[in-house]
Amino acid sequence: MNNSLLTPTQGYNALNRRIKGQSKLIKVASGTCYEHGINHADGERVRPTRPLAVVGNTGCGKSYAVEEAAKLYNMVVSTFSAAQLTQNGFVGASVSDIVGEHYERVDPDESSVLIIDEFDKIRATGAKQDVGGSQVQFELLLLVEGRPITLGRSDPETVRTDNLLIIFAGAFAGLRKEDRSGRPNPSTSRPIRQKELIRYGMIPELVGRLGTIVQANPMSEEILTDILDAENSPLQEYIDYFRYHDILLKFTEDAKQEVARRALKLNIGARGLGQVLSSSQPLLEWKFNAPELAQEGSLSTILMDSEALFGNGEAEVLLDERRASK
Repeated sequence: MNNSLLTPTQGYNALNRRIKGQSKLIKVASGTCYEHGINHADGERVRPTRPLAVVGNTGCGKSYAVEEAAKLYNMVVSTFSAAQLTQNGFVGASVSDIVGEHYERVDPDESSVLIIDEFDKIRATGAKQDVGGSQVQFELLLLVEGRPITLGRSDPETVRTDNLLIIFAGAFAGLRKEDRSGRPNPSTSRPIRQKELIRYGMIPELVGRLGTIVQANPMSEEILTDILDAENSPLQEYIDYFRYHDILLKFTEDAKQEVARRALKLNIGARGLGQVLSSSQPLLEWKFNAPELAQEGSLSTILMDSEALFGNGEAEVLLDERRASK
């Protein structure tokens, strides 16, 4: 037993401090990375790790979650968009191209993680020469099965791929009948079935080799508010900036809820949180003046509610009387 690996529970707990609203996803990601670690412990390949497939709306954090899980288990991880992939020999990036680029960062003999994002973009089109759909999926079978793959054309080199953990991620808008509009589907209780992916345009040979298929939760106002309290959230970046200048920046619950409410309206998931915060002129003014306020030394705390953040209200300012009297 490799005692240096975090257990799935330890991995889950660590990720849960950084990633909010995706308990099921980070639990599966932790378990998969742990399994991949023990499958390749001490350089010995015990058994192949079946690929993980993550389905979720744009901006829900699915790619970020699996990237963080891989890093937590000390695995080199590379993320590529499937939208750029074409059949080998055609204009665009081939599967061997992205494997070669990944192996510029890590030795093929080391266990590592390759994330294929926008997996749904290579759905089969039914065209006679489907160079960006089904043909790419067939080439991905080499990776999923852990077969050797040839890199380069002028000076070809055959490398192993059985040390790779493959993770597929995609939005799959319209996957289910109740989701044909492309809007987030509030019901995520029923597991996604393989036949649904096949009906969507993924080839049976590839779908049949997937391990777990997990559906990420769509963003909601509640989840976005929770994300703001994560240790690496956009809000925390502002708090850390002010802390560097010995100023405590605090936000009321109604301020955080307003940020989440506005971000949700942007319909870009958690990415909207940073955009909303950067649109607050009062917050940017406080940030701009933070170095001078720190030099003055009398300001200790800034408390912002929703009106101070986005309306005509004033932030509550607390002075450090000891420093102000000097």
